[in-house]
Amino acid sequence: MLALKQDLDEKNQSGGYVGVNDSGSVFMGASPVTFDSIASLSAGSNITQSGNNGLQSGSANTQSGDNNTQSGSDNIQSGNNGLQSGSANTQSGNNGLQSGSANTQTGYNSTQSGSSNTQTGDSGLQSGYNNTQSGNNGLQSGDSADDFGLYSARTHAAGRFAASGDAQIIELVARRSTTNATPAELFLDGSSLQCVLQNDSTYFFSIEVAARRTDADGESAAYKLEGCIDRNANAASTALVGTVLKAVLAEDNTAWDVSATADTTNGALALTVTGEAAKTIYWVSYIKLVKVTG
Repeated sequence: MLALKQDLDEKNQSGGYVGVNDSGSVFMGASPVTFDSIASLSAGSNITQSGNNGLQSGSANTQSGDNNTQSGSDNIQSGNNGLQSGSANTQSGNNGLQSGSANTQTGYNSTQSGSSNTQTGDSGLQSGYNNTQSGNNGLQSGDSADDFGLYSARTHAAGRFAASGDAQIIELVARRSTTNATPAELFLDGSSLQCVLQNDSTYFFSIEVAARRTDADGESAAYKLEGCIDRNANAASTALVGTVLKAVLAEDNTAWDVSATADTTNGALALTVTGEAAKTIYWVSYIKLVKVTG
């Protein structure tokens, strides 16, 4: 533990504290602190530094992770390789960037700003107020949005009725390739992750789909689907409301097709495409959802 000594410099009479330990760490500031680290620099008041290779400033901050930079006040930083500023934030994920106030970041490789947000997904970007981001690779903004774990989702809200995520918009991309005429579902990660819906919720959906044959030139298609789907008490209650409107905007081969259905096993909106035998076709969809819960 570093022993601090009071600076009695006659020129400024600051009454401050300066300390150096045997591991190359330095502290300077107005108040004594708990300081036990290697190759770190801390400046400020009432701060605690136990991480190594860190840079810390401000007031009442606690830094226990390694290779971090921390400023502001009343922050807690236990993850490694992070940058934290603002006030009353908690950062335990590694490789994160955090600012604002009263935010919590446990996901890795993420960026967070604003106030009272919670970010547990990895590689995400979050701003605004009172938002919850648990899916990976997401983008979130506004007030009281929740991505409910959807992969690579863009979510935005402008407040809520009763709970976060009950009045918001969601944007997703789903994709896959086909090599035959067997109907196949598009997924958010290209292999398994679905657009799972929430209980007691209704969604308006607008889906744009582009398809292109990649093992030869000259065959493409574009489609647009619009409709409504709801999920009530459980996954089995998931159902389309009315008829899905489908527009075939362009199609070189009429054997290709796309459809939107209710997956009552997983409680999801399923987007299914049909290709053609002996042809490699890439399918990409842009899914826009307007969601209300209650």
